[in-house]
Amino acid sequence: YVAGVGNNRIQKFTEDGKFIKSWGSFGTGPGKFYNPNRVAVDLKNDYVYVADMGGDRIQKFTKDGKFIKSWGSTGSGDGQFKWPAGLTVDLSGNVYVVDGGNDRIQKFTGDGKFVTKWTNIELTVGGNIHDAVGIEVDASGNLYMTNRDNNRVEVFSAAGTK
Repeated sequence: YVAGVGNNRIQKFTEDGKFIKSWGSFGTGPGKFYNPNRVAVDLKNDYVYVADMGGDRIQKFTKDGKFIKSWGSTGSGDGQFKWPAGLTVDLSGNVYVVDGGNDRIQKFTGDGKFVTKWTNIELTVGGNIHDAVGIEVDASGNLYMTNRDNNRVEVFSAAGTK
């Protein structure tokens, strides 16, 4: 799955790069995008999550592109976003979002219910979430956050400790 920032769509390919299908167009309605920049796949439950950066929301789809739901709005409260820049899903189906403009990471259930957040103050590893652009999670629950501001990858557990 590839997020097309400039063309406001998601494209699906085979493992060897053959085009299968695409979905989406410019807009703010369900299944439409305003600069989608990251895709995360929940392989266990066959869901595709898209960080719609310009729309300050996360959208959830079936693996074939059928819209299920979205969550988020512009702001700095729990469950709100300012340029969601990174996205990943753990083995339990939880969704982690790098909320770039708010310098934090937010964790949600697969249905979009807010669970917790980490900010520079709350993060006990002494890291820096400012200008984070990507995030991944491994099978042990370790989070790997890429950060442009200090040119490094920071690793911490989902509990926020190093």
